[in-house]
Amino acid sequence: MELLPSGIAYESLPDTYVIFVCDFDPFGKGKYCYTFINQCIEDDMLTLKDGCCTLFLSTCGKNESEVSKDLVEFLRYAGSSPEKSNGNYTDPFVNQIQKTIEKFKNATGILAARCASCFA
Repeated sequence: MELLPSGIAYESLPDTYVIFVCDFDPFGKGKYCYTFINQCIEDDMLTLKDGCCTLFLSTCGKNESEVSKDLVEFLRYAGSSPEKSNGNYTDPFVNQIQKTIEKFKNATGILAARCASCFA
């Protein structure tokens, strides 16, 4: 598959994001989010503007006032223990993740019970 057929402008490529969700602070600066773009070392005002962005999200951030409430809630959920992951979260995205995981757990339990009865 060609992302950029011959004759098409480089700027027409879609933006690309690489996202790491870490249960530790990868850079030790207390941030929930570290964003990296391709930037020139010699002139920090010069960037490639190639649409490539790498995000490191940390469940250990301490800068709530600098990021969205939804991101903080998601990262708290992502970093929580299995017991606490069933808690009350107000973010719809986190609620959807909880429901999906619950469905998966139920389906896995049913499948395990069926398999166990096959070998009994």
